[in-house]
Amino acid sequence: MIYVSDLETFPNFFLASFKDIDTKIITHFEISDRKNQYLQLREFLLNKKIKYIVGYNWDGFDYPILHSTILKDDKIKSSEEIYNIVKKVVANKYSSIKDREVKVPYIDLYKVWHYDNKNKATSLKWLEFALRMRNIQDLPYAVGSYLNDDQKDEVILYCENDLNATEAFFYKSLKQLTLRKEYSKLEGYNFLNSSEGNLAREIFSKVLSKELGISQWDIKKLRTYRKEVKLKDIIFDYIKFKDPINQSSLEEFRKRTWYYNEDLEKAAESISFQVKYKNVIREYAEGGLHSFGKPGVYESDDEYILIDVDYASFYPHLTFRNQLHPAHIPEKVFNKTYEGFYKDRKLYSKTDVRNYVLKILLNISYGLSKDKYSFLYDPEWQLKICVNGQLILSLLTERIFEYCQFEPTIIFENTDGAMFKIHHSDIDNLNKACKEIEDIVNIPLETQECKKIIIRDVNNYINIIDDKTVKYKGAFEINRDFHKNHSKRIIPLALANYYLNNIKPEDTINNHFNLVEYNIPMDKKANTNIEEDKDNYQAYGLFDFCIGSKMKGSNKLYSRSLDKFEFIDTELSKTNRYIVAKEGVDLIKKLPALEKNKLTETDKYKLQFDMNQMNIFDIIDDVKVDANDRESNLEVGFKCQVLNILEDEYNESIIKNIDKQYYIAECYKIIDKIK
Repeated sequence: MIYVSDLETFPNFFLASFKDIDTKIITHFEISDRKNQYLQLREFLLNKKIKYIVGYNWDGFDYPILHSTILKDDKIKSSEEIYNIVKKVVANKYSSIKDREVKVPYIDLYKVWHYDNKNKATSLKWLEFALRMRNIQDLPYAVGSYLNDDQKDEVILYCENDLNATEAFFYKSLKQLTLRKEYSKLEGYNFLNSSEGNLAREIFSKVLSKELGISQWDIKKLRTYRKEVKLKDIIFDYIKFKDPINQSSLEEFRKRTWYYNEDLEKAAESISFQVKYKNVIREYAEGGLHSFGKPGVYESDDEYILIDVDYASFYPHLTFRNQLHPAHIPEKVFNKTYEGFYKDRKLYSKTDVRNYVLKILLNISYGLSKDKYSFLYDPEWQLKICVNGQLILSLLTERIFEYCQFEPTIIFENTDGAMFKIHHSDIDNLNKACKEIEDIVNIPLETQECKKIIIRDVNNYINIIDDKTVKYKGAFEINRDFHKNHSKRIIPLALANYYLNNIKPEDTINNHFNLVEYNIPMDKKANTNIEEDKDNYQAYGLFDFCIGSKMKGSNKLYSRSLDKFEFIDTELSKTNRYIVAKEGVDLIKKLPALEKNKLTETDKYKLQFDMNQMNIFDIIDDVKVDANDRESNLEVGFKCQVLNILEDEYNESIIKNIDKQYYIAECYKIIDKIK
């Protein structure tokens, strides 16, 4: 049996809820001042028929609580006693429970998707918005509240909504879980709750441990810390330019030194500069080379052709073709292992789990080179890859310009490749340039002819490779990874329909509710949030017009309405879903007062003038500045309708209330930038 589960914890109310994913039956266990089902819950958890319990942040919160209470012994505890343990679990942040100590097998979707990473941190509520759930609901009472019986019953209903959300996300996670389960069998290690990053770290450290003859524990403690890196010492000798602008860029790199600020625990300042080159502005930085010229629609035709040129597995090749490595791991051992991953991957089909895992290992290692918590950490290794990578990409572009008879147009350069518009007669010349660069840098290049690209900037475009293969990036991305913002999906749909099918945005938006599917090819390589059984993007009624809002920290959101001559502010939950509407409310975001806003007028005056100078403010009553000056309207000039509960995505009255002109105008903001 597989259950999805969630806990709710208050000083006088503890709730453990479980939903059988097969029968859909929900079971609640309550420990409170009105009942105590401690022993029944313990019996349920120790049932050997449980295959998995699936939760969200179960590894960091739910399981440690159960492990330290219900699963520890059969001595009945009160909700107050359990709540004291809850506070300790929250304070610890990370679970110290070893895999061998776990008494109930579980799957933590929060860890599987690496949403415990600060850059991808995602609450279950935000997932409810991304999953187009009918009900988006935050915990109705503040943490630490004492609940009456009616409030307890309300929390039970709230918990059932969380169970439904966890179940929905579980089904979206089946591919990831299947891959981990299969690889766990191959390796004899439990990877089920491993993120891609943790999976890569575990496998890499295991192989290095075997090669070096030391334990994985000792491998994971390895690091190379550096206070500075002089870039002139790390640039490859074979990087030589003919173009004076590129020569100048090379010299600019040579003059730079990377410093580490120990107090801030990061680089003292970023290595970045801009250069005008041909028809683009180049931005050199630690994140790679990004170049762009002019927004527009660029097409292949009878005279010119768009060609995308990319280095294959660029960063891994840069490493093992140039004998780069973290200083604390011997070069021969490291690159035998690293290149071995690359060669082994070619042995397996794309449907083989080993291909998937090896791809992760290759892609994620560069990120680990600059992660001070990783055993691959060495800033010099990271800088060698990044700096030389940018120069090698610049070298590729220089050689293409040198070989082509008609001057190419650079559409963009981005990290590991570039797109050019060249004359048809120069295709062979471009290939010759690529071959020469391959011989110099010993890294294979891949070329792809493209039909059309609609581009706003280097990170926002639609690349039409052919009639069935289209890539959507940034503002044009239709289905996004679950942790990203899924607001206003109708806009990228309308933009794609405009550029692919020549249908005006207003026609798409006005006719949206008559469609089930769009004639827009799906980008199935873009992310994990795709409909596997569909070739085209689907329409989801009102959900496609919805906008998500989440308040962080002490920020609060209010709906503001006018009652006769008085504004009424009603506090909303932390996570909200709404549409821009013809009739509705203002959505007002309020931030806590800044320290400067707590100064009196006298204090503010004295900060600007002589502290000893007598002034008029010293002889009048001081008034603290109202914190309300820290507020903003989410949709200035527009009304909104909050739709945290949306039972029917084709509700006629809500559809009629949509301010379609707002969404049409949003489309044309992007179109006008591209014209």
